[in-house]
Amino acid sequence: SVTTKIKGFPCLCFCQFEESGESGPYSELTTEELVKLVVKQQTDLSKKAAKITELEEYIDNLLVRVIEEKPTILQALDIAKPV
Repeated sequence: SVTTKIKGFPCLCFCQFEESGESGPYSELTTEELVKLVVKQQTDLSKKAAKITELEEYIDNLLVRVIEEKPTILQALDIAKPV
């Protein structure tokens, strides 16, 4: 087995890779390539999380504007909703 330390990832400080001879989409990658892939995935997840936060804030602000300007829109939606 191979042990490696991944900087900047406390949850992945020490990883053990068993060399089982299995084939798969990542079986041909080196440890360095796998680490780079994990770093890229973490970056992508961070960007997506930031986008989700941005969209949540937009929806919150939009809802506040609707409540202030035309709350009857929300009441109409509540009445039309089946029980």
